[in-house]
Amino acid sequence: KCPNIMTAVLNDLKSNRVVVTQCDEIDEWRPSSRQPVSFLGKVTGLDRTMNVLIKRSRSATVFGLMHRKTDHRYRFVAVSGEDLNKKISPPESMSLGAAALIFLEQYIYKYPEVWYQWKKYSEIPTFKRPESMPENATPVPLLNPSLG
Repeated sequence: KCPNIMTAVLNDLKSNRVVVTQCDEIDEWRPSSRQPVSFLGKVTGLDRTMNVLIKRSRSATVFGLMHRKTDHRYRFVAVSGEDLNKKISPPESMSLGAAALIFLEQYIYKYPEVWYQWKKYSEIPTFKRPESMPENATPVPLLNPSLG
């Protein structure tokens, strides 16, 4: 086990290694009290981890998910961080961490039976909704699979 995971990940990125992280691992979130985000009907603090890694490493970022289909097959969906932000309508200036949660949330709402983290839903810390945050955000389109 690594004593400082952030240092290890940054070193891997600087060595041009691919790093995969899961943004839906709720019990590993490090929520920001200054960056509220709406996720699955709760106002919580945005997990700082992904944004810190992106800022410190300046590495290319890809949002991806595995969609479990009803025929017991999987569909891989992937899009660059740059394209992810472009798909939000109207285009907003938001962090990649926030954009990833918006798209993840849309998949969870469309396919709630396949999300494996429902058991941890109650662990999502809740914050007071800021006056500047709309109650109902505009849905974003589901991403098309990059591989069939």
